[in-house]
Amino acid sequence: MLGLLRRGRIVAFLLLVILSGTVLACDVGGLFGGAEVPTVVIERPPSDVQVSVGDAVPIHATATDSTGVTRVELLVDGTVQASEASPVVQGQPSFSVVLRWQTSVKGSFRLAVRAYNASGGVGESEPITIVVTDTGARPGATPTGPSPTVPGPQATEPGPPPSPSAPEPTQPGPPPATATVPPPPPTNTPVPPSPTATTPSGPCLPTKVTDVNVGGHPKGVAVHGQMVYVALHNAPMVKVINANNNTVVDTLDTGVPGNKQANGVVYHSTSGLIYVANKTDG
Repeated sequence: MLGLLRRGRIVAFLLLVILSGTVLACDVGGLFGGAEVPTVVIERPPSDVQVSVGDAVPIHATATDSTGVTRVELLVDGTVQASEASPVVQGQPSFSVVLRWQTSVKGSFRLAVRAYNASGGVGESEPITIVVTDTGARPGATPTGPSPTVPGPQATEPGPPPSPSAPEPTQPGPPPATATVPPPPPTNTPVPPSPTATTPSGPCLPTKVTDVNVGGHPKGVAVHGQMVYVALHNAPMVKVINANNNTVVDTLDTGVPGNKQANGVVYHSTSGLIYVANKTDG
């Protein structure tokens, strides 16, 4: 009886060990298994960049996954604002997109890009912050001022006095002598003073009028007519300023892939093209 009892305990202990090993194997599979998710990176614009209300902001992003990226989405404060599907049905190992966000109100917004792979995995980029400010007046608004005063007619200077007539003889006699009319008195015309050279009180220096916030570090400036083009050193963008009211009216993306910055800008008046020099950071 004692031998049977011990044998039963041994069998029960072996069964418990087998069951524990099965559960442990399932748990280990759950720990080390799981589907791969895409890796997503927002290449530009950089975080904390400033734009104006009404701008269409391009978001450049790249998603990679060994099973193939099938779709990407742009999220603004957690809400999907734009999406693009891969032209390859089974997905691509690397999928680069430009998703545009149309700004409508001012404020600070959190943007992220989400990607889906062919296995159903979902990956999301690190978020960036974009600050939207008040928009300025569009080009064409010309400030009006008071109308110039039209000068009136000038006064006519009086001419010389009339010549006195000769006296009539009252009785016969010798013919009267011819009266000589004296010349008119000279007109006193003031002589304008000679110009005097004025010595300036100090050196001729430019005077600051106002500050224009372009939302980044300005690196180069080009001027054409009333428009001023400012290249940003910390972003691949060119800001357009209306010189009539000193406001930012548009944001131009250089469209250069990778981490490159606008380092200089020139306007070609004959062709109407803007040439931007780009600099790779690091």
